[in-house]
Amino acid sequence: MGMIWKTVSRRMAGFWLAAVLLAGLLPVTAWALPTAPWVAATGAVVLDVNTGEVYYEKNGSTARPVASMTKLMSMYLVFEEIDAGRLTLDSQIAPSPLAVQISNNWAYSGLERLRADRTYSVRDLISVIMTRSANGSVVALAEHIAGNEAAFVQRMNEKAASWGMKATFADCTGFTDQGNSVTPLEMAEIARRLLVDHPEVLEYSSRKSCVFQGTTYYTTNTLMRYGQVEGIDGLKTGCTDGAGYCFTGTAQRDGARILAVAMNSTSYANRMSDVQTLLEYGFRCRAEREKQWESQLQRLSLRLSAQGDLLWPYVENTVSLQVTGGDISLPVTATWKVDGEVAQVQENLWLRTGEEIHLTLCPEYRTDAAWVSVTLELPSGTSRSVSRSIEVSREKLDFQGNLGMTDVTLYEGSMSFTIPAQVKCVQGLSVTIPVGWYLDGQVIPGFRGDGFRLSPQGSSAYTLNTQNLAPGEHVLEFRCNDSQWPGMECVSLTLNVHVLERAA
Repeated sequence: MGMIWKTVSRRMAGFWLAAVLLAGLLPVTAWALPTAPWVAATGAVVLDVNTGEVYYEKNGSTARPVASMTKLMSMYLVFEEIDAGRLTLDSQIAPSPLAVQISNNWAYSGLERLRADRTYSVRDLISVIMTRSANGSVVALAEHIAGNEAAFVQRMNEKAASWGMKATFADCTGFTDQGNSVTPLEMAEIARRLLVDHPEVLEYSSRKSCVFQGTTYYTTNTLMRYGQVEGIDGLKTGCTDGAGYCFTGTAQRDGARILAVAMNSTSYANRMSDVQTLLEYGFRCRAEREKQWESQLQRLSLRLSAQGDLLWPYVENTVSLQVTGGDISLPVTATWKVDGEVAQVQENLWLRTGEEIHLTLCPEYRTDAAWVSVTLELPSGTSRSVSRSIEVSREKLDFQGNLGMTDVTLYEGSMSFTIPAQVKCVQGLSVTIPVGWYLDGQVIPGFRGDGFRLSPQGSSAYTLNTQNLAPGEHVLEFRCNDSQWPGMECVSLTLNVHVLERAA
């Protein structure tokens, strides 16, 4: 027979960087990094998007205005609306007078010159925002989503707080310095979450130019525009008097994605050279990491086990992978298979000494063992596997219980009372079984199913109404395994119902 499986994943929530933000500490590592880079920026961060590890930071916890890099948080909320189905890329946006004014004001960047007499697709607005940092277009989207910019900015700040950040935004564009306060580590985390949760942003940030209302706009990301960094495909520049010259950039090579943030650099050119330096440094660190990971992976000892070395049918059994072999610190993807079929893929795991990962397996009854395997794969593609055969119990599951009463006598007419059922698995297990309530041998509509979760001491109840019961003898039943699944007994708990005819 086939297998039913349910899994519990241990995910590396927010990667290492989330821990950095919440604890205010950098991840501790036993591996030596290449010599730290020099950058002109006041604040800087470079991290590995795949693993979340921060390779370098300069004043990473010092908050500053971030100018148009603010738009990365705005774009996160826009894509969130799209994912939720409240917005589509083809949705037409009518810009407000404020959005039109901003888009035609030389004091603002972008100058996409929105018009009050037409609408614009979300796709086109995102394109000109990510290419040319168009402020009016961001305001148009913010007002469409939240009703007004202030309400949208409140959502931005609530989102940052939900991620454990102290970051605050004063507007949706980054044009305002006062009240715009984000640390380099927080900026890196916002960008990382955007890349991980909404990678479609790269479709727009990777464009060297876009055409909007007949005008060609070239990207402000000159590293990408002129091909100065291999694999660069984003992300966002920014500049105001308070923020200085800023840039969050990202590049991908051979499956590795690096993200760099430079804040308050000294010139347009320097912010680009700062990010270029940080990205190249990040790739050198990643290459060093891969050597260390592969060396560690080969030294690991892997062992699969199940409680009692046995799987019970229809029960959530935990299969555990124990890992030993010295000081372990590895980012992996774990692929579990049962009888050669993929049961679960656990991504973004960080495997450390003394920790385990688990698969919760719920097999059907079978007469043979289950073949379980797990493969640990590094971001570089190197992998290790372990497998074993685990016996499935052939003992039939049995149940016992009662309805709290065995006989009841009552008069015909409109009368109701609740009958409780108490039942347990004789083996003391929590098990998923088919059950149903029956009256006179017929299933009561709406009161049966195959997914009843029976705890070691489970209960159910049915409210019997005598209005439609004819005088005479009736039988109410609570049947366990009424579908006659193999490997478990069929048990019926009964109540004899005597309905008396009322005297004329």
